[in-house]
Amino acid sequence: MAAADPAPVAVRAKSARRELPILSSLSGYQAAWLVGDIIAGVTLVAIAIPEQMATAELAGMPVQTGLYAFICGGLMMAILGSSRQMSVGADSTIAPIFAAGIASVALVGGMDQASATILLALMVGAILVTVGLLKMGWIADLLSAPVTTGFLAGIGITIIVGQLPAILGLPKGTGGPIEQVWSILQDLGSVNAYSVAIGVGVLAIVVVSEKVNPRIPGALIGLIVSILAVTVFDLTAKGVAVLGALPAGLPPLAIPPFAAEDLVHLAPIALTVSLVCIMQTAATSRAFADLGGYEVSMDRDFLAVGAGSVASSFVGSFPVNASPPRTAVVAQSGGRSQVGSLVAVAIVVVIIVFATSLLADLPTATLGAILAFVGSRIIHIGAIRRIAAFDRYEFGLAIFTLIAVAFVGTEFGIIVAIVLAVSERLRLSARPHDTLLGKVPGTTSWVPLGSATTPAAVEASGVTVLAVGAPLYFGNAVTFRDRLRAVTIEADVPPKGFVLDAEGVDDIDYTGASSVAYMAAVLKKRGIDFAIARLRIAQMPEHVTPESLGVPADRIFDTVEAAVEAVAPRPS
Repeated sequence: MAAADPAPVAVRAKSARRELPILSSLSGYQAAWLVGDIIAGVTLVAIAIPEQMATAELAGMPVQTGLYAFICGGLMMAILGSSRQMSVGADSTIAPIFAAGIASVALVGGMDQASATILLALMVGAILVTVGLLKMGWIADLLSAPVTTGFLAGIGITIIVGQLPAILGLPKGTGGPIEQVWSILQDLGSVNAYSVAIGVGVLAIVVVSEKVNPRIPGALIGLIVSILAVTVFDLTAKGVAVLGALPAGLPPLAIPPFAAEDLVHLAPIALTVSLVCIMQTAATSRAFADLGGYEVSMDRDFLAVGAGSVASSFVGSFPVNASPPRTAVVAQSGGRSQVGSLVAVAIVVVIIVFATSLLADLPTATLGAILAFVGSRIIHIGAIRRIAAFDRYEFGLAIFTLIAVAFVGTEFGIIVAIVLAVSERLRLSARPHDTLLGKVPGTTSWVPLGSATTPAAVEASGVTVLAVGAPLYFGNAVTFRDRLRAVTIEADVPPKGFVLDAEGVDDIDYTGASSVAYMAAVLKKRGIDFAIARLRIAQMPEHVTPESLGVPADRIFDTVEAAVEAVAPRPS
C-alpha cells in the first residue's frame, strides 16, 4: 500500500488547530506587540476597577463580585474568543435589566436576590454557549438600529436615575424611574451635602479627563481622590456612606444550587439578558475587528462570553458581557491581542488577594457618579436625531423602545420593540417594490420609466415590462398577483406581451411560485404572451424550476431585451 501524502495530512492538522477554539485570539502573536499590550492592560485595569465595582452595585451584588466578573470574563475571552481586543466583564447595560427582573422574581419564587443572580449567570452562560456552538448568532440581527438606539437610551435613563440617591446621600428607592424620582423629591430635606460634593467632583473629574484624553483614567483618579477625602476629613462621621471592609482573597468555587421552579421563574430574564449580550457582543466584535484589520468568529465570541458567565456563576458573581467602552480603551492604548486583558486580570487578582483594605473608605457616591457618567454615554442623542430625519416610523420605534424600557420594563420593552421592528419589515416585504421599465433609445438598457436620471426611456410598443425587487413568498403572493393584473389585463390598453424582470427576486417559496404559475395561466388565457427576464434560477433552491413557475424554459431569458423581443407582437 502506498504511503499517504504528508502534505494533505499537514494541511488537515493545521485546519484542525484553526477550528479548535482555544487561544485563537493569540495566533500569530508578535513580540513587538508586547509593550503595547502591557500598556493597554494597565490602562484597562485603571478604568475597569471602579467601573466593575460600580456595576456590581448596579446589579444589587457585593462590589467585589464585579472584580470577580472581570476576571472570569477576561480569562474566558482570552482562552476561547476570537476578538483580539474585546474586553468582557461586568456590564452596566445588562446589570439594571437583571437586577430589576430578579427583584420582582424573588418576591414570587422566594429566592434571595444574590442566589437568583448567581443562578442567572449560569443560565445566561449556558444560553450563549449554546448559541455559539449551534452558530445561531444571526439572532442578533433581529434588533434594528432604531430599536438598539432606543433600548440603550432607556437603559441609560434607568442607570442615571438609579444612581441619584447614592450621589445625594439618600436611601435607594424602589420601582422604576418615576417612582425613584418621586422618592427623591420626598427626601430632599435629607440630602447629604458632602455626598453631593463627592459625586459632583468625581463626575467633573471623569468628564474633564475624557475631554482632555480618553486614555486618562478619570474614574480611577476620582476614586483615589474621594477615598483620600473621606480619610483626611473623616467624612464617614458626617454621614457619607462608604463600602466598608471587603473580603480578601479569591472566592471559592461552587456550583449554584437551584430547583426546577427557579429555572422557570428566571427563564424570561435569562433570555432577555442573553439577547442583549448577543447584540452587544456582535456589535463590539465586528466594529473593532474592522478597525483593527483582523478576522473574528462571532460564534467563538458568543461561546467565550457565555463561558465567562458560567465561570462567573461558579465564583458567586453575575452575568458578563462585552464592553464597547473598555474595548475602545484597549484599542486606543495600543493593545493588539488579549494579552492586554490578561495583564489587567492579573493586576485585579493581586488587588483582590493583597489590597482590598485600600477600598474600604470608597464612598458610594463615587460609584454612583461613575455609573451616571456611563449611563449618559449610552444615550446617543445624535443617532436619535438621524433616525428622526430618516424615517418617522423608525423614529417612533426608537422612542417607543426608550419609553417602554425606561418606564415600563426592560423585558417588555425589548420584546415589543422586536415584534414591531420585524412586523414593519414584514409589512414592507408584503408590498414588494416594483417599477415599470422602459428602454433607453439606441441602447439595450431598460430603466424605470419616468426616472429623473433617465428621462429618455420609453415604453416598448405593445409590451409591458415590470421589475419586482423582493423575494416572492406567501406574505406578498396576493399583492404580486394583484399588481400583475393591474398592469396587464386591467390596464386601459392591455399589452400583447408581458415581461417580468426578476433580477431583484432572490428567493421564491411554494406560494410565490404558485402565484407566478397562476398569472402565467391567466395571461395565456387572455392572449398575453408572458416571459421572465434575469431570473437567476441556478441560484434558487432546487424546487424552483420552470415547471414550478408554470413557464416553459424557453420563455426565461438572460436579458430584458431578449425577453421583450420574444413577446413583442409581430406585424400582421
